[in-house]
Order: sequence, then structure tokens, then C-alpha cells
Amino acid sequence: MATDRMALVDVLRKGEDPEADFLQEGVRWLVQELIEAEVSAQVGALRYGEHRSVPEIHRQLTGQGVRITECTVTHLVARYEELVLV
Repeated sequence: MATDRMALVDVLRKGEDPEADFLQEGVRWLVQELIEAEVSAQVGALRYGEHRSVPEIHRQLTGQGVRITECTVTHLVARYEELVLV
């Protein structure tokens, strides 16, 4: 299995395989989704676990180096609420 992973890494680094672009885009998409899920979970914990306001959440996230707007924090609070209701 480790050999398979190393082969994939080699393909992505070289970019010689025509499928490499597809794989790179897939990896980028997956990483972006994971980051957004992690930030959404943190937003939900701050909003509902610690009862923080959107501006307070924004200040904490930006203080941690997350580049995010208050508008996006508001969006993530709404998205978190949707996910919790499901």
C-alpha cells in the first residue's frame, strides 16, 4: 500500500501523466472541503458551545491566521445550523 501512495505522489509531482491534472484538482478540492469542514466545526463550537458572536468568532479565527471575512463566518454559522438540523 505504501508503494501505491508513493507512486501517486510521484505522478502528482512530475505532472507527466495526463491524469495528473485531474488528480491534482481532486486533491485540491478535497483539501479545500476538509479545511472548510474544520473551520465550520470550529465556528459551530464557538457560536453554540461558547456563545460567541459573529464578530468575536471572526476576531478569534483571524487571530489564528485564518483568512476569513465576517460575511463568511455568518455563512458558516448558517451552514453549521443546516448540518445540525439534518
